[in-house]
Amino acid sequence: MMIRLIIVWAWLLIPAGMQAQTPAGTLMDTLSLRQVDSLSAQIPVLFTNKGCGRCVTASVYCEEKGIPLYKISLGIPANRQTMFEVATRHAGRPDLSVMFPVIVYKDLVYYGQSPLNEFLSTLYAKTREEGIVPGNTQ
Repeated sequence: MMIRLIIVWAWLLIPAGMQAQTPAGTLMDTLSLRQVDSLSAQIPVLFTNKGCGRCVTASVYCEEKGIPLYKISLGIPANRQTMFEVATRHAGRPDLSVMFPVIVYKDLVYYGQSPLNEFLSTLYAKTREEGIVPGNTQ
């Protein structure tokens, strides 16, 4: 796990213009809520599930727009618990219905509470504004 974290932090040191062209990768180990908070302060985090069409849609959109993503597999039960903690904390209530994908970036959290395309547009605007995505990406 230490090597994987070093790779993530090394990736974060790449100049912003190059980051958008470099995939962040997928973590196959479990992540705690604290670790997700730390990662999502730097780059968008996508909780993704095998066979999830909406997860593929979000991933492809981000790839086409140059938005770097850190993908977390929901095939690992502990990651499902962390995903649920992220969503319920943001919603402020424990009795929450969560729809895949769950996407976290700083104060933006998506768990199915609005149309996915609207959230992705907001995510794109925020990452462009912060310089993570080059301004000339169409």
